[in-house]
Amino acid sequence: MTKQHETIDNLTPEMFTVVGPRLEESDKMTKKSVSFWKEVFLRFKQNKLAVSGVIILFIIALFAALVPELSQYSYRDQLGIYNQAPSKDHWFGTDDLGRDVFVRVWYGARISLFIGITAAIIDLIIGVLWGSISGLIGGRVDDIMMRFVDILSAIPYLLVVIILLVVMEQGLLPMIIALQVGSIWRELSAVKCCP
Repeated sequence: MTKQHETIDNLTPEMFTVVGPRLEESDKMTKKSVSFWKEVFLRFKQNKLAVSGVIILFIIALFAALVPELSQYSYRDQLGIYNQAPSKDHWFGTDDLGRDVFVRVWYGARISLFIGITAAIIDLIIGVLWGSISGLIGGRVDDIMMRFVDILSAIPYLLVVIILLVVMEQGLLPMIIALQVGSIWRELSAVKCCP
């Protein structure tokens, strides 16, 4: 028997020390797993600017929903008090037609939020469909879709919106459509194709 084998045979468990946590302590050391959405919420909660933005947006949405409904003045009533300075009756004053500016501001915020949310939802639907078709089918269809995007990128976004607003009648729906078409125009023109 060689000298090396004699040394290995003489080893006993008492000669070794355990490095790291013991088996009974390992359960205490493991971190509880967190779901994806819980981790998203925890990270969001740590970002003070994001939390502040959501709180401000919530307050604006709350005021836009409640102020026009609870106010004693309507956004279109002409009160006969022209260009009044802010007071306890009219917090933002009145305009040159005698309408309460405070109620008009929050009614306008309601329309702006509606247009913004509607445009975002339509953007999401069209963007997912466009990208899915291009990515799943690929090949010649992808090439045609990218050439269409190249044509769109040659025409300025603002010009498209102005032309649509001039051609269509006035109103909320035509404005949403014009802004949506312009938004899609801008987003598709920003798409970069891989060679």
